[in-house]
Amino acid sequence: MIELSRYVLEALRKGEEFTFYRGRSKDDASRAAFASYGAPLILDEANVSQEPRRSVSRSRVLVLSPLAEYPAPEILKSLEQAYSLREEVDPKWAARPIAMARYWDRTVLVLEDPGGVPLSHLFGLALDASGEPPAASRQPLDIRLALRLAISLSAGISALHPRGIIHKDINPANILANSVTGQCWLTGFGIASRLSRERQPPEPPEFIAGTLPYMAPEQTGRMNRSIDSRSDLYALGVVLYEMLTGNLPFSASDPSSDGSSFAYVCLGMIAGPNFGNYQDGIRFGQLGYELVEKRGLKRFQARTYTLFGSHVMPWKKHVRACRDLVHRAFEAANEAGDLVFAAASCSNLNTNLLAAGDPLMEVQREAEHGLEFAQKARFVLVTPQLGLTRTLRSLTPKFGCFDDGQFDELRFERHLASDPAALPECFYWIRKLQARFFAGDYASAVDASLRAHQLLWTAPSHFEMAEYHGLTVFPSRGNI
Repeated sequence: MIELSRYVLEALRKGEEFTFYRGRSKDDASRAAFASYGAPLILDEANVSQEPRRSVSRSRVLVLSPLAEYPAPEILKSLEQAYSLREEVDPKWAARPIAMARYWDRTVLVLEDPGGVPLSHLFGLALDASGEPPAASRQPLDIRLALRLAISLSAGISALHPRGIIHKDINPANILANSVTGQCWLTGFGIASRLSRERQPPEPPEFIAGTLPYMAPEQTGRMNRSIDSRSDLYALGVVLYEMLTGNLPFSASDPSSDGSSFAYVCLGMIAGPNFGNYQDGIRFGQLGYELVEKRGLKRFQARTYTLFGSHVMPWKKHVRACRDLVHRAFEAANEAGDLVFAAASCSNLNTNLLAAGDPLMEVQREAEHGLEFAQKARFVLVTPQLGLTRTLRSLTPKFGCFDDGQFDELRFERHLASDPAALPECFYWIRKLQARFFAGDYASAVDASLRAHQLLWTAPSHFEMAEYHGLTVFPSRGNI
């Protein structure tokens, strides 16, 4: 039997529905020790039924208690769900449930205490009324500590999923962290699922189970996709981002806020080329696009259109099918006064026209218009596109060379060397590679390809990557 009256309890975390307590045996801790934490002393009497097949003396426990004396049925169900997983979670990476009890005239969940504090506490010293660090006090973690915690947390999640469990609410408040050892333990299994896949019906944000800033899009019910273990990996990515930056990647608590449209397209842009998951990348991008189109979230319209139309859609559709969105991106950016994304749209349109094989005269006309506009924003990506178009039209003195009365290759390359800008330089060498290849100057093409190869990290989602790989194979210097 475990008697909670033997423990002095301190509040570790207060949420909207639960308070999470740490209990220390009165034999091992004095009231004065807890007074230094500013914690309440709760000494009510209660008996707790013993966990089956286990009889040990515990000097510390964790207690999860509903705030309400008569909690809603779903609150009690979440406690029961967490308790039902007691045989399937491992104390090496989780705070293991050991009992359900009646305490303070309500049902509570008792767990083993592995130590540590909620990870959210490590982001800042001051706590607000909910027991969490307010945004103003959040600080990134020391990089060495963040890496140790990330390794431990990743190991725990990788051990959880083979057991057929999806956590569905991974966030800093549901992670206990030891800042000395770098070890982490998962808590908060109240909405965890044993299913390998499940469907989430659409619900208003206030009724969605989980923590919205860390929630994968499919958990909102707004995507035609099942919830599976990748939903936990999405949440893990948000937590790692927060540990390293002190901020959330999305600033709003509503997953359909203005900024989320751009953020979802960014995730889609990363998912494909960085992780090889192009199908989910398209889904993320489509979600961001539809938030603009169907929900009227226009604040980041130009940026959403630019990334979706030029960095995500071409993975699944012919570039001509993407062109209308590229035009719309320019119009939206120009109307908003966003010169950088307007100029980027000019560059993207030229790339689209070249890739689609449109008549070179039309490509040159667009490139010249784009160059005139881009010069206002000091945007140089259009320059090599125009050079390639002119030499393909035999308008340069030497075919395959950009040199003419308007452009000097050597001077431009010296400018890039003296004022490094990795992305423009990468695009320049790719366009020079194409020009030299088409002219049959394979030695110069190899040299350009090697220079571009060192800079490919700057442009994983750009269509120029496909054009580069279409002409060259590495690491052999002799293959083009």
